[in-house]
Amino acid sequence: MDKYVTRSKIGYPSSSSTNPSTALTIAPKIQQKIFISDVDLESLEADLAIRKPIAEYNPNIRDDIRRYYILKNPCQPKDHKFPKTKFGKEMRQFFPNWFKDRLSFHGHDESRSSSNRGIFLELLRWYGDLNKDVGSIILEKALKNEMMCSPSIQKDIVDFCSKETIKSILEDLDGDYFGILVDESKDISRKEKMTLVLRYVNKEGKVIERFVGIVHVSVTSACSLKEAIYSFLSVHSLSPPQIRGQGYDGANNMQGHLNGLKTFVFNETPSAYCIHCFAHQLQLTLVALAKKDSNVDDFFA
Repeated sequence: MDKYVTRSKIGYPSSSSTNPSTALTIAPKIQQKIFISDVDLESLEADLAIRKPIAEYNPNIRDDIRRYYILKNPCQPKDHKFPKTKFGKEMRQFFPNWFKDRLSFHGHDESRSSSNRGIFLELLRWYGDLNKDVGSIILEKALKNEMMCSPSIQKDIVDFCSKETIKSILEDLDGDYFGILVDESKDISRKEKMTLVLRYVNKEGKVIERFVGIVHVSVTSACSLKEAIYSFLSVHSLSPPQIRGQGYDGANNMQGHLNGLKTFVFNETPSAYCIHCFAHQLQLTLVALAKKDSNVDDFFA
């Protein structure tokens, strides 16, 4: 081959080097440094609305650009002037300092002088400002020790509100047929839980979907999920024969033809037809698109 082709010396070190193969491994690194040096990573704009699309960068450095954006963490427009919106008699707006607050149900310091008393007390105070009748009898204005500051009392109130909400949903359902939408996941404490949504047609002929609860399950087998669903329905005076539809993701314990939740419910209620959850179908579609189009990948990343 050397008789017919003249070897190029581009990318090789000086003639003093006796190992050309080493230069071949060094060349790509030198080329990579040139690409990175063309982009000042520190000056990259984090705001999605105004930053340069990743697809417009050289393909050899796109991964580095993505990695840098990930390391920058979520974009928080702290210098932005947020517009004001009128709520009641006051003009309110978002404050960048809220990025640093704790969105906890109970505050670390729930005293009157605290700037963040927790979600429950802050919302209660906010509602009291809007409704003077309520504001005159809550928190520090309450009689004797009826301030509702005890954690156990706060949980009782939230539980009562939850029951009243479900009661309102069931009144809207009015004993008619419904479909169930079920998904499962783990919470921050690594405990398995199941979410349940009812889908039905209300008295006005509109299709309604209502989230009705989170049920903790010890195991996520199809049999355990079925028993948890039926138990929840029984507590709220709903029966399995009223089920007219099922919606799950594509997991085997959900849609398995032999031992899936879909099959167990369908065997007892033949009218409960199953459809793959549209939200999960959309997710699978987006995953497929992201693999084919870098712009879609960048948008959702």
